[in-house]
Amino acid sequence: MRPLLISLLLLGAVSAPCQEAPSFKRDGVPFMPAKCEFAWSAPTNELPKALWIYKTIPQRFSDQAISNLVALGAFTVRDQLIITDEERAQASPNDLAMGENAQGFESENKKRSLAFLPATGYIIYIDQEADDVHCPIEDVPSEAMTQEMGLELLAQIGIPRSELATKRNSSEPLTFKEPRSRGHFDTEQHKLVKEGIDSRGVFYVRQIDGVTFAGIGVAGGFHVRFTNHAKVAQLELVWRNLHPFKKYETASADQIKQWIKEGKAVITKPDDGKVSPAEVKKLTITEISPLYAGKNGEELQDFTYPFASLDAIADTGTTNIAIQLYCPILTEEIAKP
Repeated sequence: MRPLLISLLLLGAVSAPCQEAPSFKRDGVPFMPAKCEFAWSAPTNELPKALWIYKTIPQRFSDQAISNLVALGAFTVRDQLIITDEERAQASPNDLAMGENAQGFESENKKRSLAFLPATGYIIYIDQEADDVHCPIEDVPSEAMTQEMGLELLAQIGIPRSELATKRNSSEPLTFKEPRSRGHFDTEQHKLVKEGIDSRGVFYVRQIDGVTFAGIGVAGGFHVRFTNHAKVAQLELVWRNLHPFKKYETASADQIKQWIKEGKAVITKPDDGKVSPAEVKKLTITEISPLYAGKNGEELQDFTYPFASLDAIADTGTTNIAIQLYCPILTEEIAKP
């Protein structure tokens, strides 16, 4: 298997086309009701009047951040990965752009690896030894300790808490828990025996201008997972360097309803089979939240743009179903200075 960093540079880079408008093709299917009444009961007084589209420029990881993570993995100078001339010759211009100023480390036994990719603001660290299922479960940190240690690692990387999304009406960071458990099949009892939680992880989500990135943090945020004795088994940061590009006015409720009628919105969970857009007689928007659309750290992203996440009630005439829609939020009107 090729070293992690080289794989990212030469195989993992995916180019994203330059664009100023969001595409929801990967988020759901178009929501196009045949004949539908629209109602709006979502408060809009806290919505921003205008939002920025951001241009991505290379991220600069501080020397202290690099030093702290190199120390975390106990890497030495001999562990630093060097891209050969032959590998560079095989790479496309897009791949080379992805790997510009990248750094990577891999332990001699290839069990630990660390990569910094400034082009996408991506850091990834993996310690396979920390995930050894043959070791007994010992001193896995609690949920509270996991969150506290995650914040400490973020500080070591140089990410201020002010850039973390917070829970609604709270100063507490918005987090998502990731407990993992282990078990084995007991041949005498003929059943699966649970051994307990063998690791705990936590996801933190990024915010910019007070607007949260979509998702749990894998496309704009931080993820870390701890195993026995609070050892870091996995760490990922996606923190692109975003510079203001253009600022547009946000859409009114009437404009968003019109976009939904035109099929510009998608229903984000179409596979649950609970609602068919053609059967919806009335759609009531109950909540609207602006979000920023990110990409994972192995994908180039020229622009970062906002969109609207809509909570709604779909009335089919026989039942009411709660659904979520993604829809554009920016008009074509440039925001006034």
